[in-house]
Amino acid sequence: SKVMQEIGLQGEITLRELQRKFYNDADARVLQLIVQTLENMGWVHRVETATDTILKYHKLGGVK
Repeated sequence: SKVMQEIGLQGEITLRELQRKFYNDADARVLQLIVQTLENMGWVHRVETATDTILKYHKLGGVK
């Protein structure tokens, strides 16, 4: 998917930036489902900070 490709190319990206890039393709609810699916697959890891949610591609230390 486009989302999977973008995260893989960037290595890590904030959820906010991902929403900006794909606002024409998926609303926030659909994007959350896509991200949740990628997390369940072990493809990305979500890191919560005080200000952002960061999605990390697993080959860059995303896997727990």
